[in-house]
Amino acid sequence: MLKLHDDDPVALCILLKALHNHPSVPQSLTFRQLVKMAVVVDKYDCSHATSMYGDRWMKAWTARAEKPGFEEWLFVAWVWGVEEIFAKLLARAVVEVCVQRVGGGMDRVPVFRERKGGGGGGGFGEFLPETVLSMI
Repeated sequence: MLKLHDDDPVALCILLKALHNHPSVPQSLTFRQLVKMAVVVDKYDCSHATSMYGDRWMKAWTARAEKPGFEEWLFVAWVWGVEEIFAKLLARAVVEVCVQRVGGGMDRVPVFRERKGGGGGGGFGEFLPETVLSMI
């Protein structure tokens, strides 16, 4: 039996159904499910094959892309190539970035300030795609 320890099983099941255009592919997803789908779609490099579904799933959440608590939109927009939302969120993230000092030098990985009000989460840092983060 093949074990996929890092994959969300529901998201992986939806991905496989979407790749086979199965009629049971959900019409809509919660925002948390959308983020999990973006993770598996990115991991298995299926953004083009799932773009029709991605467009459908993102539609209900587009208006909230720039609102606090939806920082994962940066990654979702990267995965399905929503350039306008990605550009806006990345520009905001770059403005909010600070660099963490380590010892006498500076760490190579930018650390993003937390949202005001301490509402949990570390801001944008964990949602930047690795290829974008490596260019900063």
